[in-house]
Amino acid sequence: MKTQYLMAIDVSGGSGRPLLPDPATGATKMAKRSWTHLAAPGQINNFRERG
Repeated sequence: MKTQYLMAIDVSGGSGRPLLPDPATGATKMAKRSWTHLAAPGQINNFRERG
């Protein structure tokens, strides 16, 4: 019988995590990768410029 997997992906503004549960044991494997990115043009500290 073929093994089947289910992966969940949690992505936010500063990091991402894939979660891979093992249905046979209930154990969950996880990794995390943090990142930073530049603000979009016209934004200062993640807030829109007023004016």
